[in-house]
Amino acid sequence: MQLIIIIILVLGIAVISMLFYRYARINSRELMKQKQDTEEYRLGSNAGETSNPLFVSGNPEYRLLIEILDPIAVAKSESVLALFASEIVPGIVTREVYNQVRSEVILAMKERGIETDIRVITQ
Repeated sequence: MQLIIIIILVLGIAVISMLFYRYARINSRELMKQKQDTEEYRLGSNAGETSNPLFVSGNPEYRLLIEILDPIAVAKSESVLALFASEIVPGIVTREVYNQVRSEVILAMKERGIETDIRVITQ
């Protein structure tokens, strides 16, 4: 009986490890894309271009910048899994908080009939 429990625990740990690995690979691709977008933004800003490829309308006169002051606390208050994940991979948890906020803001704007272009840009 103990052997069966040990085997189940080992298999569970193996599956969770595999899922974290796949999740990290997928998120690393997304992070690379965000870094590329950020670099394009910086190059456009430094070159004095009149339009920026990151913005649908070119180079808007007004922008809204949102910074979440404590994304880990937000994640912990929203998810039990974040309690554990924030200790292991805080960068991924922070990125997911920003992506979730982005999704919620887009949804709220669509409900009001407002077209937006909202992106998460990393430093």
